Amino acid sequence: MNVKRFTMGLLALCCLFSLGCIRSIYPIYLPDEGVFEEKLLGEWVILGNSSDEPRYPPTEEALAESPVWTFTREDGQNGYLVELDEKLEGKEPFLFKGTLIQIKGHYFLDLQLDSYPEEAPHFQRLHMLPLHSFYHLPSLEPPLRFEIFDMDVLSEELEENPNLLPLLPRDSVGDLVTAVPTKKLRKALIYWIKNEKPWTPLLRFDRAANVKEKLKLEAVEAEQPTEEAGKNN
Repeated sequence: MNVKRFTMGLLALCCLFSLGCIRSIYPIYLPDEGVFEEKLLGEWVILGNSSDEPRYPPTEEALAESPVWTFTREDGQNGYLVELDEKLEGKEPFLFKGTLIQIKGHYFLDLQLDSYPEEAPHFQRLHMLPLHSFYHLPSLEPPLRFEIFDMDVLSEELEENPNLLPLLPRDSVGDLVTAVPTKKLRKALIYWIKNEKPWTPLLRFDRAANVKEKLKLEAVEAEQPTEEAGKNN
């Protein structure tokens, strides 16, 4: 098994189901509220998580083995089918249903696991319930970023106002789940926006085509000194 490839795939899954990522029994969107933006369509490659500096795969071979997120439009819907292909031999991709909405001018993406590989480990299957996770998207342009509540600030807010976003008791692995209905969940998001509370970067992506182009340019630049040295000789 390619350890680096496995690590990046695991990073994607761990981030989506991470302790800092609140999952919800209910979606953040109301019926027929989803918006469709072509900018999300296509293949995206993970650059990393919270660092501001992009971390591209070092070679085209590494890119070919990097986990890829593919956004396609769901037939007849203002929604997306989001496929996570970890590029692991013999392993089927994970499939999510994605709904993009705007709240107070801010984009949010709601993801719900639709299917997962039958050979997924038992521990992972235990956490693959049809819950919703939601992410703040500061922009739809590359680098695409998934952001979540700053958990330190959220903890402070909940100490003062537990009704802002009631959470169910943590289970044995510490998952954060809320059972509040959609309208109350949206009120928490609106509160966060109006009071300019901070978001924490979770994952960053760039288009696979952009990464390929960058790698080609770097390869050309790397060859130039060799060519100039040959001319001087």
